[in-house]
Amino acid sequence: MFTGIIDNKGVVTDLVNKGKNLEIVVKPDGEDYFQDVKEGSSIAVNGVCLTVAHIANNKFKAFVSQETLKLSNLKDMKNRTVNLEKSLRVTDRLDGHIVQGHVDGVATCMGMKRIGQDREISLRVPGDLLKYIVSKGSISINGVSLTVSLVRSNLITVTVIPETLKRTNLADLKIGEKVNVETDIIGRYIVNKV
Repeated sequence: MFTGIIDNKGVVTDLVNKGKNLEIVVKPDGEDYFQDVKEGSSIAVNGVCLTVAHIANNKFKAFVSQETLKLSNLKDMKNRTVNLEKSLRVTDRLDGHIVQGHVDGVATCMGMKRIGQDREISLRVPGDLLKYIVSKGSISINGVSLTVSLVRSNLITVTVIPETLKRTNLADLKIGEKVNVETDIIGRYIVNKV
C-alpha cells in the first residue's frame, strides 16, 4: 500500500522482453535510495506496485506482468523519468490517500494551463473509470495523489501545486502523453457495493 506522496524519481534504463511480459530496470536518483529496500520489497513505479527482484549498481529490476502492461504506461517508459514511492509502513503518516498500486488504466493528457504557480491538467479518462471519479475526490496520476477539480463528460481536471511539480514527472507531462490512473479505492467499493 502507498500514499501517493512520491519519495523519489528515477529513470527506466532498460525494458527486457520476457515473452509476453517485461523486466523493467530502474535507476533511482541518488545513491541512498536502497538503504531500507531489499529484494522482495514493493516500490510503486509511476503508480504501479512492483516487487523488487534484484538490486545492483544502484538499480533495481522488477517483473511486469502482461495484465500490468495492458493497463499502464510502463512499456513506453524506456529512458524516461518515472515517479517512485516505497511502500507505506504502519507507523507512517497517510499524507496523500490510500493508493494500492493497482492501476486501473491510462488517461491521455488533453491540456495544461498555468494558474499562478500551479498547473491545471486536463485528462481524457476511459469511460469505464468515470463512475469511480468524483469532483473533490482523490485520484492517483502516475502514482501522485491528487484531488479531482472537475469532471465533465470523459474529461477530468486536476491542479498540481509547485512542490508536487518539482518532486514528480508531472512537470514534464506533454499533451497527448499517457499517464497511469488509479481511482480511489473507497469509490470503487461504494460503486460495486462490496
